[in-house]
Amino acid sequence: MTASGGKTREATGFFLVSACLLTILAYTPVLFDFFTGDDFVHLIWLKDAIHNPELIARNFWSNWLEVPTTRFYRPLISVFMVSDYLIWGANGLGFHITNLVFHLISTISIFFIA
Repeated sequence: MTASGGKTREATGFFLVSACLLTILAYTPVLFDFFTGDDFVHLIWLKDAIHNPELIARNFWSNWLEVPTTRFYRPLISVFMVSDYLIWGANGLGFHITNLVFHLISTISIFFIA
């Protein structure tokens, strides 16, 4: 390995760590916030979905939450939300931590794609 190869690896590591730290820094202001906006609709749905797992399965072949005015197809989001609800309950911090982890995974993935 040449000296320039080591410097390139160090620079890559520096930029990756910087990108992750910026992601965390950007997300920190809302990390400890409670739920807002349409989150409450999702919490009500989650409470129902825990007792009726068919609601989760329906998201794989119909529009999200079966609301006629929505045109979203998001089958995996319901699975992740149910998992969060089972782990964290109605604790907003848990949901925010999960979102931050997914943002970091996306940041790292995009970093290596670019």
